[in-house]
Amino acid sequence: MRLVPSALLLALALPLAACHQEVGAQGPEAEHAAQAATQTTDAQAEAPRDPDYATVATRAQRRWDEVTAGEWMQAYDYVPPSVRKYMSLDSFLSGKTYHEYKNPTKPVLIAQDGDEAYIELTVVWEPHHPQIQTANNLDGQSLEQEVHMVETWMWEENEWYLKSVERHNEFLTAHPKIAKELAK
Repeated sequence: MRLVPSALLLALALPLAACHQEVGAQGPEAEHAAQAATQTTDAQAEAPRDPDYATVATRAQRRWDEVTAGEWMQAYDYVPPSVRKYMSLDSFLSGKTYHEYKNPTKPVLIAQDGDEAYIELTVVWEPHHPQIQTANNLDGQSLEQEVHMVETWMWEENEWYLKSVERHNEFLTAHPKIAKELAK
């Protein structure tokens, strides 16, 4: 409801400001009307929107496209802005070359709760740490693991960002209400 009066103010302020300027009106009234129109437009552009659950799985897929391509700098864009304030890109990139992810399944929205959405998928994870190469007990065995996970995405600044990742069974243990709904 607050947007209607703001939109009405904007609709009235813009023509008035333009009218004052067109007829050569000078002074505080014309300046004040122009400032009010600009402030209203800025406030509307920054106004929070409700979470758009229809887009979260697609955003998760785009992130996995970046991750599986090894494009970790682009994957950093999916870290919430509130976290990026404290986690530099260098810190985020640390250790990323020691493993790779492959063949993710299509991300599926399994639940939602307010500003959070829960995405389920499976991905193949393979470590490449240099110390693994020196282990004597591997005998050429692959250390690939199929990981069934749930990602928690959070709605922040009108966009979805990855908040956390848990193994599927750990997620269900931590979220019994969602586990019960999924079991139906």
